[in-house]
Amino acid sequence: MPEVSVVVPVYNPGSALRPCIDSLLAQSLPTDAVELIFVDDGSTDATPELLDRLAATHRQVQVIHQENSGWAGKPRNVGAAAATGRYVQFVDQDDALGPQALERLVRFGDEHFADIVLGKVTSDFRRVPQDLFRTNVGRCSLSDAALIRSLTPHKMFRRDFLLEQRLQFAEGRRRLEDQLFMTQAYLATDAVAILADYPCYFYRRRDDDGNAGMADFDPAGYYHNLREVLDVIDAAAIPDSLRGALLGRFLTAMIRRLTGLPGSPNWPAGFDSFHREIRAVILERFPEQVHRAQPTLRRQVLTSMIDGTSEQIRALAAATGPVVPAVRLHGVAAVGGGWQLSVSAELIFDDGSPIELHPVQGGWHVDDRLRQADIQSLPDSTEELLAAASGDLLVRDRATKLEWLARDRLRPSLQPIGGPDGPHRLVVSGEVTIDPATLAAGSPIQPGSWVVMVRIAALGVSRATAPRSLNDPPELPQSDSEIATLRYGKSGRLQLVVVAD
Repeated sequence: MPEVSVVVPVYNPGSALRPCIDSLLAQSLPTDAVELIFVDDGSTDATPELLDRLAATHRQVQVIHQENSGWAGKPRNVGAAAATGRYVQFVDQDDALGPQALERLVRFGDEHFADIVLGKVTSDFRRVPQDLFRTNVGRCSLSDAALIRSLTPHKMFRRDFLLEQRLQFAEGRRRLEDQLFMTQAYLATDAVAILADYPCYFYRRRDDDGNAGMADFDPAGYYHNLREVLDVIDAAAIPDSLRGALLGRFLTAMIRRLTGLPGSPNWPAGFDSFHREIRAVILERFPEQVHRAQPTLRRQVLTSMIDGTSEQIRALAAATGPVVPAVRLHGVAAVGGGWQLSVSAELIFDDGSPIELHPVQGGWHVDDRLRQADIQSLPDSTEELLAAASGDLLVRDRATKLEWLARDRLRPSLQPIGGPDGPHRLVVSGEVTIDPATLAAGSPIQPGSWVVMVRIAALGVSRATAPRSLNDPPELPQSDSEIATLRYGKSGRLQLVVVAD
């Protein structure tokens, strides 16, 4: 019996399939421990012949041809039904695995008796929940980890778990079959493991922008399928607090879809159609307490989604466009084989002025430049403002976009701009250690040129930037590391350069 069966749904991938194949054939597990199942969903290009030649020359490769089903759900089900491995790993045709991914995932799953193993993911084009991969986690569930933020199916599953729970993907031309599947899977187990110290799964942007997640879609059909995911959450026997947290994930996604928050205001084509469908879902399925849990700027958007106009939504989204991160590097000290950085960061306007928080009865009102005068906005308490704010220091590989988060986090605080009774600014700050021997979630970081960055989230907006050397930048002392150097690059950005032993 193979250790793991890899299931790859395939439809007209063109040249994007070859890197995927190469990464699967290059796995460090022995050949007889890996079963590669390619399910050709009626491709009309040269893919069927390529796969047949591959199967003829590699004993571990199995190819299944079928008529086109319209989406990835049926090919994944067919591949999983044919799998004989102890584990099943789903991989998409334009993605790739790290060379030790399967070996490490199987070992980690066995060590922790896991039903589902999440391997660290990276991407050069799509949002990935990197905070999930801060450190290895042997056992967790929806109740104690933010798993709901990772609803793509590109994970490793114990095959007996899939069979016992009768988990299958919805089939046919539809959206969110992956989110429906993953929500059902997470709710069925408390034995989820997270392998954070090795980059396992690589999302790669296709040269023709043909990635499935980038395709346009019909909002009516999409939000009909979203209701099916919400049905699963509503029917689950879970505490109301957990249900609210899970629903909040989908509410945040809808706000981002419509307004670009956080981020630049990029609105989809057919804005009014999206607005109509999203408004209907919010009114039907999301109670007021879920609204209240959103950060202040997103609550304003929710109000305008329900009671306002498209123009108000656009204005709110556009107001965040000039918001940029300001990062200050106050000092650097060598600590063993690494460095301790003293850092502070805040969100400001691009003209250099701070975002002001004004004290009012009951809490704080956000800067008028980020509010619509005709939209009712309740004040935020200090606790709410600080709970919705966070900051992280990370390093990003300039070539692959792989990111590693430092273990130390920046702490939020409200700091007066003038006197204590006047406006305040929301700042995250702290001492953060970056050690090349442990920066990769406790393991050594890979050789390369890494940009040091700070990511700050506050008020419902998230931004990231690299600390730059100023007129009088802090000195960068040499640590005891023999393989890593901290330096300022030509553009003034802080860089970590790691060479091989």
